[in-house]
Amino acid sequence: MTQPVDLAKRCGGPSRRTARLAARIRHLEAWPSVVLGEQVWREASIGGPDDIEQLQVQITTLEQQVIDLELKLEDQGDDLAAARELMAQLNRHADRSLRPTGKWIT
Repeated sequence: MTQPVDLAKRCGGPSRRTARLAARIRHLEAWPSVVLGEQVWREASIGGPDDIEQLQVQITTLEQQVIDLELKLEDQGDDLAAARELMAQLNRHADRSLRPTGKWIT
């Protein structure tokens, strides 16, 4: 079953996906320090009014949703590219099998 591996290489799958996942991991690794920083900021009473803090939380949540949706969209794009390549391979194979061989059946 080397065909899926070859197909993934042609579509640039593993390297692009690895880069995206590495970026996602870096983002998630930074997340606890952001949350901790905001908590310390609030507890030290140097934070802004509650409505500003709520907006910042909402912004952070929406940013996370955007990242998740971008990853999902890229994965779907990769899946679509792989499916198109597979369909092209199947069509080429079908074309070869339907070509006349030039031999007469007697």
